Amino acid sequence: MAGVRFTELQSRPTEFLDFTSVTLDEFQQLVPPFETAFQCHMAAWRMDGKPRTARRFTVYKNCPLPTPEDRLLFILTYVKTYALQLAVIGQKLGKQALQEVAKIVKPDTIVGWHRKFVAQKFDGSQQRKAPGRPTIAKEVEDLVVRMAQENRSWGYDRIVGALANLGYTISGQTVGNILKRHGLPPAPERKTTTTWKEFIRTHMEVLVATDFFTAEVWTLGGLVTYYVLFFLHLGSRQVHVVGVTPHPNEAWMVQVARNVTMEEWGFLAPGQYLIHDRDTKFCAAFQQLIDAAGVKRVPLPPRSPNLNAYAER
Repeated sequence: MAGVRFTELQSRPTEFLDFTSVTLDEFQQLVPPFETAFQCHMAAWRMDGKPRTARRFTVYKNCPLPTPEDRLLFILTYVKTYALQLAVIGQKLGKQALQEVAKIVKPDTIVGWHRKFVAQKFDGSQQRKAPGRPTIAKEVEDLVVRMAQENRSWGYDRIVGALANLGYTISGQTVGNILKRHGLPPAPERKTTTTWKEFIRTHMEVLVATDFFTAEVWTLGGLVTYYVLFFLHLGSRQVHVVGVTPHPNEAWMVQVARNVTMEEWGFLAPGQYLIHDRDTKFCAAFQQLIDAAGVKRVPLPPRSPNLNAYAER
């Protein structure tokens, strides 16, 4: 910084602040007291630190710091750049001695530098990882969750054994912690509940889904909407179209219920499950006939077409 003159930085206040940590106004206020202290010091002491006896200090022709502003600029940039060395010196001198020699910064600042660098020396936060044991890899955690969801009777030990077969070694307690984080209960509780996906998968052969779709038909009276009622056997994907009508009223729905539950050629039999939505066309009389035939109805929650995905698709 000895080669940088004050006149070069005077027109760049932001860069000046970065170099010195003071503004231009603060710098101008520091110049007079600094120059007075500087002249007093140089009048009494030589550059080598020995007392000055005869020759008086003068600024020679090619001096790199010819003006008071240049000298103060050099001191301030040195203080900021070499704060560690100043902190070490300040710690050796002590706060009382610093009050006599510190003119540019306060003694508390130099002592604070020392404390800061001591703290940095023993600061291991950059190398410190998350507290506790290393976290489980996401791949393993996803496997644990998937195994627990798809095999509701598997306990912690069973999942640990399955993971070991895949080359992953974790403890039963870790499995429990993972399931707890994902809101999955232990095996005894999971066995008493059934997800919709698992219900569909385990009852495919006895599940039948029903729904309507519409078709626009040109008639003599114009464009008319016809309702088509169909039943889909989930296991075989066999579709039964049981009727087409522009008016699916109660009488029509009752006749459909009788047809699909007839012993001779009906395809709904006792022990089967019928999935349907809460459309009002599935009237009470229709539901009573289905129940009387020994078919268990599974009405879906409102606005949940995803639960009847096979029929909706």
